[in-house]
Amino acid sequence: MRAYLMFGSMALGSMALAVAGPAHAQGTSAAIPVSLSVEQSCRVQASPLAFSGTSGTILAAQSEVAVACTADTGVSVALDDGRNAVGATRRLADETGGFVPYAIFVDSAGTRAWGAGEAAVTGTVAGGADLRLTAYGRVATDRLPAAGIYRDTVTVTVSF
Repeated sequence: MRAYLMFGSMALGSMALAVAGPAHAQGTSAAIPVSLSVEQSCRVQASPLAFSGTSGTILAAQSEVAVACTADTGVSVALDDGRNAVGATRRLADETGGFVPYAIFVDSAGTRAWGAGEAAVTGTVAGGADLRLTAYGRVATDRLPAAGIYRDTVTVTVSF
């Protein structure tokens, strides 16, 4: 009888383990949709176009224009005539009302003016790399005006 009681005790212990064991977890899942929406965009930066020199020479200066856009974007880069222009002639102005005419070109030889419309520069920003352009400025004068600081602001517009 003692053996029977032990066996019964073990059986009850076994049964207790089966009932008290870990519960089986239930689960569910869901998918997370992942997407990327890239809008075409561009930004432009330009360095100063700073002339210096003496009269009787052609004064030259350069400005680096960098256009960064989403990859494979076709662009048109235009320059306006500045704040002091008369007609299509760009002019630097001093504080006393003095003016110095100047021009901006696409090429270093000064054969193609850089402006808007047909005079804009076109290109493609390929593979996400910057489109780097150089604006070549020239002041051609036999005699410079009075000493002073002459300024203008030209706006670069990128159309894409």
